[in-house]
Amino acid sequence: MTGRPLLTVQEAAVELGITVRGVQERLRRGAMQGERVTPRLWLIPRAEVERWKALGRQRPGRKPGHRPGEQTGAKR
Repeated sequence: MTGRPLLTVQEAAVELGITVRGVQERLRRGAMQGERVTPRLWLIPRAEVERWKALGRQRPGRKPGHRPGEQTGAKR
């Protein structure tokens, strides 16, 4: 890990490849850790951004290629 220990929402969004609004939503929901310094300024620890990078881009919902009712795992 290099750089500053705390990142702004904009910097975190660039590092994670998501929108500023996406970072803000994760902070509001408590899914991402950060500190609200002022009503409009959040600071996010670099370690938290690195943790999210390690998770990869995960989106809710079904995985691609999965069909309802279809079994996963070994073929019959």
